[in-house]
Amino acid sequence: MKLSFEYGAGLMAAELPDNTDVFIPGETVADPPCIPEDQLVEKTLESIRNPMGMEPLSKLAHKGSKVTIIFPDRVKGGEQPTSHRKISIKLILKELYGAGVEKKDILLICSNGLHRKNTETEIHNILGDELFHEFWHTHQIINHDSEDYEHLVDLGTTDRGDPVLMNKYVYDPTAATPEGISTAPRASPIGDP
Repeated sequence: MKLSFEYGAGLMAAELPDNTDVFIPGETVADPPCIPEDQLVEKTLESIRNPMGMEPLSKLAHKGSKVTIIFPDRVKGGEQPTSHRKISIKLILKELYGAGVEKKDILLICSNGLHRKNTETEIHNILGDELFHEFWHTHQIINHDSEDYEHLVDLGTTDRGDPVLMNKYVYDPTAATPEGISTAPRASPIGDP
């Protein structure tokens, strides 16, 4: 069976075995529950202020804190106006500024993993006009670079012997907030609402 599925800003075709189970939300299975659009900001802020298993940013961050905000690359989608990136990062910034963190101490990293680096236009589309213009021209938005060993920290190996490397900017700050991720070593994570 040939199937086209969403990938990045377009579609990708795949040839799959005929006995493949295909799950398409809203078509073959019910849509998952979602937060009504008029409650997205309220519910996201509630989640940010009440993270599971840790103190909120308002208690973790303070003047002088170095903060890294990590956001997924375009392969995960999220270019629509109501995407969690565009909503949550703005709210995270308000919490940080309210705790005394200065803009100069904040870095945004596109977590592209082993994917190619996102272009300026792609990052602009992911973050939206306001966030992009607030941080791009001061060089406070970067792509993760898995081949830049000067900016990777070697954390050793897994039980299977696989190397574990982490971006230095994620490893070093006072608080790293992975937007859209639930945990990160040596970080203060905030997940999706």
